Amino acid sequence: MRKTRTYSARGFGYLMLALTFLVISGWETLAKDRPEWLAGGKIPRFPAQRYLVGVGSGPSTGDETADTNRADSSARANIAKQIQVQVKEAITDIQREEEGDKGSAGSVTEVKSESSVDLSLEGVTIAERYFDSKRDVYYSLAVLERSNAAGRLRDKIRDILRAASEVGKAAQSYESRFQIFLALSNHLRYLNLYEEAYSHQLVLRVLAGSSGEAEAFAEGESSGPEKLDLRTEIEKAKTRIQDLLSSLELEVAGGDKQKGEVGQPLGENLRVKVVFEKSPSRYPQKGFNVGFAFLQGKGRLLEKVQAGDSGISGSKVYEISAPGDSGVAVVEATLLPDGLSKEGELEPNFLEALRRARADFTIDLPSKRFVVKIFESNAGQPVSNSVVEGELIQGLFGQGFPVIDQRAVGEKISDAVLKSGNLPQIVSALRPLAEVVILGEVQAAESSRMGQIVFARARGTVRAVRTDNGKVLATVDLEVKDGGNDPVRAGQRAIQKLAPGIASQILSGLAQGLK
Repeated sequence: MRKTRTYSARGFGYLMLALTFLVISGWETLAKDRPEWLAGGKIPRFPAQRYLVGVGSGPSTGDETADTNRADSSARANIAKQIQVQVKEAITDIQREEEGDKGSAGSVTEVKSESSVDLSLEGVTIAERYFDSKRDVYYSLAVLERSNAAGRLRDKIRDILRAASEVGKAAQSYESRFQIFLALSNHLRYLNLYEEAYSHQLVLRVLAGSSGEAEAFAEGESSGPEKLDLRTEIEKAKTRIQDLLSSLELEVAGGDKQKGEVGQPLGENLRVKVVFEKSPSRYPQKGFNVGFAFLQGKGRLLEKVQAGDSGISGSKVYEISAPGDSGVAVVEATLLPDGLSKEGELEPNFLEALRRARADFTIDLPSKRFVVKIFESNAGQPVSNSVVEGELIQGLFGQGFPVIDQRAVGEKISDAVLKSGNLPQIVSALRPLAEVVILGEVQAAESSRMGQIVFARARGTVRAVRTDNGKVLATVDLEVKDGGNDPVRAGQRAIQKLAPGIASQILSGLAQGLK
């Protein structure tokens, strides 16, 4: 025997922003036999010109409450999908009319419509439920009355446009006083409100359906919100925002072309002034956040500073850890979008216009020059291209330090003297060439065997010394072990394993010793 159950249920949530305030009442209907609405097609009780209907289902699990709730949710989702599909079709039609205009309001609204899909409908009533005992499936019929829903959407759009009018007046007032940060904030809010209203308008048009269906509940409201040209106003707002952003500039106000030293803070802060240009005048602007970042070189600095009353924003450079390729450090100042919009991230074209305002600071860094010489041997034979020496040179280059060519070193001092370790003689000879000498010896030799595997032990002793006073800045004594098919291969593997450790420790010691 078939069971049938019917009772009204409150709709929950909202599917889209545009349907936030939809409310309709429920019906009490008893389906004694398999209801006609399961057959598809039109439902005479709920004519399409007045209602949107959705059918949902869910298998029986033995928990009647949970099962009917799943069927109810499925029915509501069916109505939501119908609206979503029709909104997408409307947007597609608009974009075709605009012939691919990428900056159109339609493309913006499409994104907003997509973001509201997960919201649930309010104003949907479950008109009837049915249990199919043969298939063991629960079914629900959800109903949304177009006229009530449309009326509430019209009220919502009017409320939004009233709020937008006040925001627009504030934007114009701030702009007339050249308070551009506040003007932009209000223009962006104005734009957001119009885009929200436009999203609602698209759904309102879906609810209205064809012109004949619209007449069933519009009651002659020919100038209602669904008739307004909101897209034109959206484009006007975007153009004004773009114009204001394009008139912002950053001027260097102090700290450019100063001398610095690796490992040390800068003596003078990097300062810029935010200005709004309206020919022939330039007006200082407060409130904007300015970002500072190394464009060349590396270091630590204050990354974001808000411009004060005079439009000045300044960053302190706490340390320059390495120069750029040309022996200088370059810091770039750019305008940041932080605080401009409370509605989320700015559109890409707005960000692009904002970031055109920039200023660069060049910091001259008399760089420390290095001589690197590592005497390396493997299985009793000297290695012509030292692996450890190469690792050290690569690390120094990575930090922006120049390394003196070995031919220039050979003209000042012999390998025999370098290998002797006579520091006074070495630093005296190399002082004209470099500020720091990295000198050391690496040896690899067989240590043991296990079957066909030969093991070699590699040991490296390396130190970095200042040439002006002979001070040892860093020293490393490291040993590792590795294996191979023969003593030479085992030694090579051990040296390759040793090199990164030596380089890392020397460079770390230099970072501290050169401060």
